[in-house]
Amino acid sequence: MKEYDVKIQEIWERIITVRATSPQQAEQAVSYMWSVGEFVLDVDNFVGVSFEVKEKYQATSK
Repeated sequence: MKEYDVKIQEIWERIITVRATSPQQAEQAVSYMWSVGEFVLDVDNFVGVSFEVKEKYQATSK
């Protein structure tokens, strides 16, 4: 039997509206607010999942 590594990648999404002088400032502001816990994504923000499978290769001994 072979071994496989399976990567699970979940996608969570939420749109935050902010006032800023540039797109970079808007992203920086929301990034900071997220990092301090102002926004917590939950099951209502789930938009998808993907799976990626890679076979694990094991060296054979002689």
